[in-house]
Amino acid sequence: MGPTKKVIWVVFSLAVFSYSRSAQADDLTRFVPPGWFVIGEVTKDKNAVLMIEEADPTKFKKNDGLGAEVLNTNPRKLLFLRETNGNFEVIGSADHFLPSENDADAPCEVDPLGEGGMSLSNGVLTLSFSYWASCGGYGSAKSSYKFRLEENRYRLIGVDGLVFSRASGEGDETSINYLTRRKSFTADVQVIQVDDYDKPVERRKVWSRVGNEKYYLDSMSWDQCDGRRSEPSWCLND
Repeated sequence: MGPTKKVIWVVFSLAVFSYSRSAQADDLTRFVPPGWFVIGEVTKDKNAVLMIEEADPTKFKKNDGLGAEVLNTNPRKLLFLRETNGNFEVIGSADHFLPSENDADAPCEVDPLGEGGMSLSNGVLTLSFSYWASCGGYGSAKSSYKFRLEENRYRLIGVDGLVFSRASGEGDETSINYLTRRKSFTADVQVIQVDDYDKPVERRKVWSRVGNEKYYLDSMSWDQCDGRRSEPSWCLND
């Protein structure tokens, strides 16, 4: 091998080594516990959030009625990571906040994350869910939660919820700001235009105050909503 080829080989080797270290540093899957896998990931600045799901075959339930033939009831959770001195480390988790893909008690309900998801920007994590059933009713709901990173914990700062009927196209809208402690409620919102001759009617918002409680994502669960997967947006203030 001539001098020129040796130089090229050394440069190439260093480049591959550098890329391998970089790829390894960014491979956050090493934080996922055995028997789980990543279904979503967001990274911004020095923060990252992994959405993971268990892969337990015993939690796939056969469904003989309406809805999907097989129901995936494997739990999901969030892992919170932060980069310090060039290395990521886990700073917390939310083990009970995310709904599973399917619900054995509501087999017609689709995956709430199918039309939802998560995003991370300026230290604010947004989790969005969409609820509707492929059979058994026209009720639908959408909800969005905003959490602000404070001292390695994601604090709930805002919730937006909407419940409506796909038959009538009307619903009720709720929005809560946990920083200003104000809540707005708007009834009979025209969500879907079911008739070309219907004209949207401007509805008046009703404002109220909410308590001074603080909610943190790592300690929130669906139990606070009594298992109501489709109504998580205002159950904290019933």
